[in-house]
Amino acid sequence: MDNENGEKGTYTFSHTRGYIGFGNNLGIITIITFLIVIICTYKGNLDRLVTLYGILLLFMMYCLAEYLIRKFAYKIIMDFESRQIQFYIFHTRDIVTSNFDDIINIKINFYITFIIENREILYNDVQNKELLSLLKKIIVKA
Repeated sequence: MDNENGEKGTYTFSHTRGYIGFGNNLGIITIITFLIVIICTYKGNLDRLVTLYGILLLFMMYCLAEYLIRKFAYKIIMDFESRQIQFYIFHTRDIVTSNFDDIINIKINFYITFIIENREILYNDVQNKELLSLLKKIIVKA
């Protein structure tokens, strides 16, 4: 059955398994890198102040990566019959479900940014023409 937009069915957009695995394990990868830097500086002849700055920089990068990765979705499911969209979020494995009418704005720049209530969800597949055409239909109706 067609809805008002003329679209029907369910559309799924997802990243590759390697990309999803990297995103979900980014914290572990950062900690391993952090430990390698500590071991290298311990075995080397680096100044302690340089080592402290390096550790502080890696810790800040870890915190920033953990904060940012939780804003990204690795999978989007759009159901035009029920007019709902689902976002599968990196690292937390949360599933955010929203109606098309609850989407306040969709920004398309380097990332596709969905603004839903008080939350921003990012998806980085701006080259996908099918996704962009479906989003235009959601924007027109929402």
